Order: sequence, then structure tokens, then C-alpha cells
Amino acid sequence: NVVWSVTLNALWPIGIRSDGAGNSWVIDGISSSGLEYVNANGTRFGPFPIPGLSGISDFDVDGRGDAWVLRQGTTAMPNGTLMRFDTTGALTQSITIGSIPMAFTLDACGRPHVLLDAALPQTIAVIDPVTGGTLATTTLSTTSRYESITIDPTRNYWLSSTPAGFAAFDATGAPLA
Repeated sequence: NVVWSVTLNALWPIGIRSDGAGNSWVIDGISSSGLEYVNANGTRFGPFPIPGLSGISDFDVDGRGDAWVLRQGTTAMPNGTLMRFDTTGALTQSITIGSIPMAFTLDACGRPHVLLDAALPQTIAVIDPVTGGTLATTTLSTTSRYESITIDPTRNYWLSSTPAGFAAFDATGAPLA
């Protein structure tokens, strides 16, 4: 049953993520509207602009309800950027990723795990959500290029792409059998 519905400003919504309290974020992939936040009662807030809107490749929501947005590098801005927005739409953190990031996921502790580089070998960088520094880097043992990532509760990485399909790796980068 639909409890409520809301009209968004998004011209090309490329994703929706929800937190444990029933609040949701929607990201727009092509317009300057950027992010919109809808609380559990169906009240819409935003749109909130995203700096350097082009090149948005992924986003996620942490346990506090903050939205994290990954922007790939472009010719004009070659480094990727991982940005955190609070529920008021304020940009509270911007982390330069010194590579072309493909995708990211947040682990249970709220740490971003960023899948770097379209070139092989691909690596995953674990980012400190407070300082923005790199906590650890894992090189994947694979000859395929992947474009999306998630992490399971046992800290295994699950990656997918077209046409490679999907694969799983442990925290050291070794493929799971």
C-alpha cells in the first residue's frame, strides 16, 4: 500500500537510498537540482545542488542519514571527489580522490570503500570518514574491470560490471572460491 507519494524536481533520477529511519535521498544525474531529501513522513526538502554535478557515479547513505556522493574526475577537474551532505543539504565534507573513482560503498562503521581506476589492476581504498585520509588499500587480483561495489557483513567485496558479470573478493583482494 502506498502511504504517501511526493513529486520530485529530479529530471533524471539515477538512484534512491534510504536510512534505517525511513528517510530517503534521491540523486539527479543530469540537472543542477542534485540531491533531494524526503523524510519518513513524505516531506520533501531540496533540491540541494552538488558542486561539479557532471560525473556523478555513485551515492550512499550512512547511519546518521547523511548522503555521500561520488563524482568521477573530468578533463576540467581530473580528480574524483567524495562529498558528504547532511539532511539540511549542507556540504559537510569534500574528499579529493586522487584517481578516477568508479564506485563506492559504505561499510557498517560508515567508512567509504572506493573502487578506484578503470585501469587494471583495480584497487579499493578505505577512507577515514572523519579525516578523509586513506586507512587501507587493497589491490584486486583480477583481469576484469568492475564498475560497482558493495561490502557484506563479513567484509567481502562484491563487484559487478558489464560484460564481466560479478565477482567476490576477500579483504586482501583475493577472489572468493
